[in-house]
Amino acid sequence: MGIKKFFGLWLTMALLLSACNTGPKDDPSNVLSAYYQSVIDGDFIKAYNMHTEAYKQRNSQEDFSAYMNTLREFTTLSGSKVEKIKEEKNREVEGKKYRRVVELSVVEQIKDLVSNKETTSNYIRLVVSEGDQWMLHRDGDLKQSVADNLAFIGSMYMFGEGKEVNVNEAIKYYKKSLEYVPNDGKVQNVLAAAYLGAKRMKEAAETAQAALVNAKDNLSLSEVHNVLGLIAEEGGNFNDAKMEFEKAVELNPDNEYAKTNLARISKNDK
Repeated sequence: MGIKKFFGLWLTMALLLSACNTGPKDDPSNVLSAYYQSVIDGDFIKAYNMHTEAYKQRNSQEDFSAYMNTLREFTTLSGSKVEKIKEEKNREVEGKKYRRVVELSVVEQIKDLVSNKETTSNYIRLVVSEGDQWMLHRDGDLKQSVADNLAFIGSMYMFGEGKEVNVNEAIKYYKKSLEYVPNDGKVQNVLAAAYLGAKRMKEAAETAQAALVNAKDNLSLSEVHNVLGLIAEEGGNFNDAKMEFEKAVELNPDNEYAKTNLARISKNDK
């Protein structure tokens, strides 16, 4: 066999092998089911490593574990049902083209620890081929999700929903939330209210002022002015309190808390 024929045959075989290598051979549904089982088992490192490299570049293992651990404070996953919807080849997902992309429907069986009720949630998940493995694709940055979870836990303690009322625990979780997203005006405002509940007046006033700066719309501003009114009222500054409540109602005429507070302080002012 001449050298040209040999290399021609070798190239043909290489191309055939490449064409046959279409990625992972196992069922992508099994991969997603294994992910959910890892979450149920609390093996968050294993669950994290089932994600694409793009996901892991955006989100650290620490943030993933923090998200899962905080989520477990108010909801638990008890099971899942995974079904394949469709598969596409050479599909682009968030700017990256994958050889194979499988769309799956998931029904999660969940226990809501706040209401103490069993419920279900429905999602569409993507599993993509990376080399010879199926990997779970998810978009988004987890820092905001962790912050939201921490703030929700804070409110559970603040209002006694799913937790015993404990204003100091509420403060702790609201502050942790702000470590992830420092300028969240809504969380700053509920933290100010928690400080007020703990009679930490200086911190309440300072935090409410920060919330005022970071409030993004009239509804949020109304909530902040209502808290500022309560802080002023607690400090005996009833004229300032009345002005804050009036401002809160002006910004949002449907703010029932502010309307109640304004009516109360106006009655006492007579």
